[in-house]
Amino acid sequence: MAVAKDIIEAALRQIGVARRGMKLDAADIQEGLAALNRMVDSWALEEFMIYAVSQGNFTLTGGKSEYTIGSGGDFAATRPEDVLSAWIRDSAGIDHPVSTISRDRYNAICSKNSPGRPTELYFDPQYPLAKLMLWPTPSAVEDLYLDQLVKVPSFADENTSVSLPPGYEECLVCNLAVRLAPEYGITPPDEVRNQALQIKGRITNHNFKPGMFQHDIGLLSLGSHGGSFNIYSG
Repeated sequence: MAVAKDIIEAALRQIGVARRGMKLDAADIQEGLAALNRMVDSWALEEFMIYAVSQGNFTLTGGKSEYTIGSGGDFAATRPEDVLSAWIRDSAGIDHPVSTISRDRYNAICSKNSPGRPTELYFDPQYPLAKLMLWPTPSAVEDLYLDQLVKVPSFADENTSVSLPPGYEECLVCNLAVRLAPEYGITPPDEVRNQALQIKGRITNHNFKPGMFQHDIGLLSLGSHGGSFNIYSG
């Protein structure tokens, strides 16, 4: 778990404002917290940036196989970017695993309305509401649990903690160090600046999932004559 205060202290050590074992002033912590939240807020605009792992549980409705998730959805919660794992907990408290499947696998299911306890889930990351498609269709009211990736939320205070995938805490520390340095009249060391850029770049590359390239059909033909489009003759 990454704690806000630990991230701030580590960032200030990287630019020489703090040293290990040193007690920081409350003002330094508050300034660091504000900068951390501004940074996280700006990263929310970047499609492939940092995520946290969050667990949610939701009550299924008998006879309903499709659910929206997000603000105002069937499941009113933070819209996830992806679902890592899922399971159903029955009335006796026993967990039953639910496999996450691809769109192709879900489309290949012939009888999508077959009743039973769901064993498979397809997550469709639509926006603003994502979709969860379960198979078989729930035949009873049971709880669905999800381990999901969500955008990192704001840190309420210095003791707020979040669960982060590997490498993400280092990304927060290094980039916060670069952001805080001017507040102390410091130029961040090249090593810290380069590390901040590199770890952020590795995360965005890791999170990038290329979509299908779509063509404008108007560029692929010449009306009723067919053939290839000539950029010189139009």
